Amino acid sequence: MCEGWGGVGNEGLECTLYPIYWVGGIYVIWPMVCERVTRSSPKKWAVFVGLSRSQPSSRHSAGVIQTEYPRLLSFAKTARWEAIAVLRTLPDAPILAVRFLTLRIADVRMDGDSRGSVAAALRRLRPRPRTVDWSLFLVVVVEVVTGLVSFTVASTTWWPLFWLHRAVGLSLIVLLTFKFSRVAYRLTDSDEWRPSTALSLLTAVAALGAITTGIVWVFGLDVRLSYWTLLSVHVGFGLALVPLVLLHVRTRFRPPRRADFEGRRTALQYSAMLVGGAVVYRGQQAINRALKTPGSDRRFTGSQPRDGDGNEGFPVTSWVADDPAPVDRNAWSLSVRGEVEEAADLSYADLTPDAEREALLDCTSGWYTVQDWRGIRVGDLLGDAGPTDDAEYVRFVSVTGYRWSLPLAEARDALLATHVGGERLSHGHGGPLRLVAPGHRGFQWVKWVERVEVRQSGDPAQWIVTLISGLD
Repeated sequence: MCEGWGGVGNEGLECTLYPIYWVGGIYVIWPMVCERVTRSSPKKWAVFVGLSRSQPSSRHSAGVIQTEYPRLLSFAKTARWEAIAVLRTLPDAPILAVRFLTLRIADVRMDGDSRGSVAAALRRLRPRPRTVDWSLFLVVVVEVVTGLVSFTVASTTWWPLFWLHRAVGLSLIVLLTFKFSRVAYRLTDSDEWRPSTALSLLTAVAALGAITTGIVWVFGLDVRLSYWTLLSVHVGFGLALVPLVLLHVRTRFRPPRRADFEGRRTALQYSAMLVGGAVVYRGQQAINRALKTPGSDRRFTGSQPRDGDGNEGFPVTSWVADDPAPVDRNAWSLSVRGEVEEAADLSYADLTPDAEREALLDCTSGWYTVQDWRGIRVGDLLGDAGPTDDAEYVRFVSVTGYRWSLPLAEARDALLATHVGGERLSHGHGGPLRLVAPGHRGFQWVKWVERVEVRQSGDPAQWIVTLISGLD
């Protein structure tokens, strides 16, 4: 397995190709397509094999057909994970995949004649209009879902989710190209304008805005538009795209048909777009490293590093509208309540910040920092309070009402920090007390903690609170 998907390492052919196989859907589509192609046209498979080995003279070789055709057919019948193993052990696997796409475009025959011009080949590659429209809808749904989920995870085990988001996002460029080439006349000819044309234009602007800001951010351009980073603007475009697409679908609704999505051609088109998206994104990573752009040291989440120690080493940010007045440490206290044997109230002077931890804070606004934190281990705090047998979760509540919960076992290992980089936490970074929860995104590291509540269950309402906390 390849290591270092945060943007470092990944050298070698296998590390380069693995995400292409995974994201491209080859483990689902490739066996199915191969079986259908080989059953319907063994001669084309012979051409395919001959091209892949750069031996034009062997295109009509009976030996090639006899040896390669059964191997592919056997491979196509295997389970998908077995298919991946076989595919990755074939020395010619990457070349075969490329030649397969080439064969579809060029439609090479046994006599070597090419059929049609490049324009004709592109027309054959173009999806049906309804396929494009519903594919755009599906891509937007996938992008929004993967984007929102990516906000809640910070563990490297989730890297496939981020790869999927980027590969599918790049395939959106291809779909929009097909879409615009078909409807451009409606935008440029005033006689074709309709009441829904303005909505279509807004939808196009949101889509192009999301794509452009995403690509620029990946290359490391760090521009702030007022309070917002470019990544935040990218998210804004994506969220705006949801209602716009729904309204656009309503104005031009045509139900999908089975004929628009079945068949070898459609399967190949989707494979090409997804694999192409993964290849392009992988190429962008290589360009970043070669040119040493600011985007070369991003984490797998897309966040860029912030160097420095202590309060000045990373930006002050707040989720949505959380921005209370500075907390008076002399008047502040920490209460421990809920499913505990002995409730407690601790003043700032009562705290003994003797636990230390180096932890990575990954903010959803697009940056990350590694800092040395010092404070109180939550497990020690709970040990003094004594959780009951019914205790399952621990909820951390801010002075603003903002809150987040962790499972009891995970909460024990968390830290309530009073210091960062050897300095007392500033107000902007959550002083006097802030939750440090490794493996979680920054918005889950609750600032200005004043209550620790041990509970029997989780707190689904915390998602709503994150959006409204701080709003008057």
